Amino acid sequence: MPRSQRRRSSAPPSATRWKAAARWVNAVTTPLVESVKKTGRVLIAGDASERGSVMQTIAANLAQFCFDDLDAPPVVVGARNWITPCAEMEDAFFPQANWIVDAVHERILPLKRHITSTNQTLNEHARRQRTGV
Repeated sequence: MPRSQRRRSSAPPSATRWKAAARWVNAVTTPLVESVKKTGRVLIAGDASERGSVMQTIAANLAQFCFDDLDAPPVVVGARNWITPCAEMEDAFFPQANWIVDAVHERILPLKRHITSTNQTLNEHARRQRTGV
């Protein structure tokens, strides 16, 4: 349909934006959009390598579609960017519970009386990206 024949929406820009989000965000991320609207925060964790993963794509989509609703940037916690190691080294490769809690504490919301056991700061994340880990 030519652009001149398209009907103009009288909806406010924010409503139009959410309609566009509903069209482009698949059924997996739509509940996440609603959750972000309610909480203002999101942490995405999985056992896939963090770099170039679908977790990063979901985080990018949520950052775009929920920008006004987010209180903190989306945080992704995934496996290190290595070849999967032997079973004895899985704790250093795959995300552990303490990685997730430390990421929440460092990048989303400081937790009272929490002592971090891993470094999940943005500086450490940038260092790992530079070194390829």
